Amino acid sequence: MGSNSTNFISYSWKNEAVVDEIDNYFKRIGITFIRDKRDLGYYNQISGFMKRVRDCDYLLMVISADYLKSRNCMYEIWEFQQEKNYDKRLLPVRLEDAQDILTKEGQIKYIRYWENEAAKAKALLNKIDPLNAKELIEECRIKERICRYIGEFLAFISDLNHPSFNELKAQNYRPVLDFIGYQNADQLAELLEIGDIASFEEQEIQLDQFRDKYGKTSDYYFMRAYIAGENNNLKKAKYNYDEALKINPDNCEVHNNLAVLLVEHFKDYDGAKSHCLEALKINPDYCEAHNNLANLLKEYFEDYDGAKSHYLKALQIDPKNSSIWYNLGITLNNLNQFQDAVNAYKKAIEIDPKNGNTWINLGDILYKFQQFHEALNATKKALEIDPENAIAWYNLGYQYLGLNNIRSAKQSLKKTLEFDPSLKETAKADEDFKKFWDDDILK
Repeated sequence: MGSNSTNFISYSWKNEAVVDEIDNYFKRIGITFIRDKRDLGYYNQISGFMKRVRDCDYLLMVISADYLKSRNCMYEIWEFQQEKNYDKRLLPVRLEDAQDILTKEGQIKYIRYWENEAAKAKALLNKIDPLNAKELIEECRIKERICRYIGEFLAFISDLNHPSFNELKAQNYRPVLDFIGYQNADQLAELLEIGDIASFEEQEIQLDQFRDKYGKTSDYYFMRAYIAGENNNLKKAKYNYDEALKINPDNCEVHNNLAVLLVEHFKDYDGAKSHCLEALKINPDYCEAHNNLANLLKEYFEDYDGAKSHYLKALQIDPKNSSIWYNLGITLNNLNQFQDAVNAYKKAIEIDPKNGNTWINLGDILYKFQQFHEALNATKKALEIDPENAIAWYNLGYQYLGLNNIRSAKQSLKKTLEFDPSLKETAKADEDFKKFWDDDILK
């Protein structure tokens, strides 16, 4: 067992904040969980999810009211329970709103919920010609299967000695370390406590005491690097990550963190690429490493095909990450795969409609398609989010020109220069603007 085990978190996307807290807590000692989202369509998700879960060593299940009412979550767990020795690989963590699963009354509430869901699906199916109802038939089948096993599942969970989320935090997540089977669980628990100390000076003292007690372990160097990075001691962080890898070269979290450090602060792009690749060699399902490598290939190596490949792999693991969809859109644009880029930007917007840059990029690429009205609407959305965005105003001017609306184009350029006068020379040199704009606008 130990640090090379593959650990998965199953949860409802509505509880993502809690899972982020768990995930970030363990990242400080180099433990990475494979994560997935639960709000995708059945056909697009189940097969990929089950492949990863069946290959993992341990499954941490975050149980909430939303989780217990999620068709996908319940069906996925039913599938997982068909696996041999699943009960020895499953650790439920109970959120406060699922406390009632410990009582028969609470369990009956969820059984009735799924009976009602199955009945509604069946009633809807009866109104449709079976020849036209393939997906609805499958939906009925899934919900009826959940009905048949939900009572047994809740009884099984309630009989387990499983912690609530608050109990888990109070014990510094020790039950998770014991469950996963880390050989140095006592040491890791102590390091997690040190990571929670607010005073940097006190953290340093506690780390020295930890070293005197256990020696210079890889986990010790990892925590020292993490704390140094948090306090902007960058050379110290790099040194400690390097020392951690000398002791344990198979820690993918160390490789990933070091790669980020090398890019952002040391401009060592070749070294960063090497560490990303090493992290993925150790854990091919490491979403963050795929994303970091893709960003690196896109920004510094102009390897857009490589970047595309790793963004797509990251999205297989984390399909609800708007930032990855956004960067994939940029990459596809550079590959002249414009329709795919449009689709990527639209997916990013579907997840996070408040990112003005995504709207700007979508408007820009729609303009290339000469879809001027659609481009205009996208750029206006960006300006609703950030009314002083000079680049959005500049693009809006272009898009008005595409519609031959010279007056609005001029007004947009005036707004551009109002919010960013440094763009004046750019506008003067722009051939499209030269055709339509009077010199006094650029004064």
